[in-house]
Amino acid sequence: MGFQDLTIVGIVERNVVDAGMRKVQCVTIFLLAFLALAVVAALVRSIKTDLRFALAEQEEAFHRESTERQKMEDLANTDGLTGLSNERFFNATLQKKEKAGEPFALFYLDLDSFKPVNDTYGHDVGDQLLKAVSCRLRTCVRSTDYAFRIGGDEFALIVNGALSEEFCAKRTERIKNVLTQPFVINGQELHIGTSCGSALYPADSTEVKEIRILADQRMYEDKAHKPGRQGR
Repeated sequence: MGFQDLTIVGIVERNVVDAGMRKVQCVTIFLLAFLALAVVAALVRSIKTDLRFALAEQEEAFHRESTERQKMEDLANTDGLTGLSNERFFNATLQKKEKAGEPFALFYLDLDSFKPVNDTYGHDVGDQLLKAVSCRLRTCVRSTDYAFRIGGDEFALIVNGALSEEFCAKRTERIKNVLTQPFVINGQELHIGTSCGSALYPADSTEVKEIRILADQRMYEDKAHKPGRQGR
């Protein structure tokens, strides 16, 4: 074999080696790219999973916070003894209705003969009587209306809608009938009543302040016309 032949063989061998190396390099690059893509895909899946968990935890925390805030708000607006809405919520509801211009009827109630019961049988019986009164008052309003204990033995109702004096008269009669039925507390039959006054917004006045004054005046007029003016 001559020098020229050896040269050709060498060139061919180098080309074969170079081709093999290029194939190895291509395979290596492909494998590295595949591994890189696999790593990136795994990282993306991990990030998505972590993000879902983070969002779920954030949503749960927000829901807990919202629930706790609502509980605190409910407690702040609820009378601790009777479970009715309290004076704070009563004032806020009236302000809201005045701002919205929504029609309603306001009823003020003051219990008759509650003080003698409280003095005779004690505050525990008096408290139980107030709870029983509250339960009966709930039957006098719809789910869209409001019943409040605004202090002592004083209550208020807000009945929504464009109502009439005739409606107020009938509702007042119903309230009185409900509360004049005997109460049995600790085996003791107790008899009380209620004085009631009402006013219509905006029929009687376009100012809630005046509506409150009118309802209060009419309540005390009702009490003043009763024989013996029942003790509070």
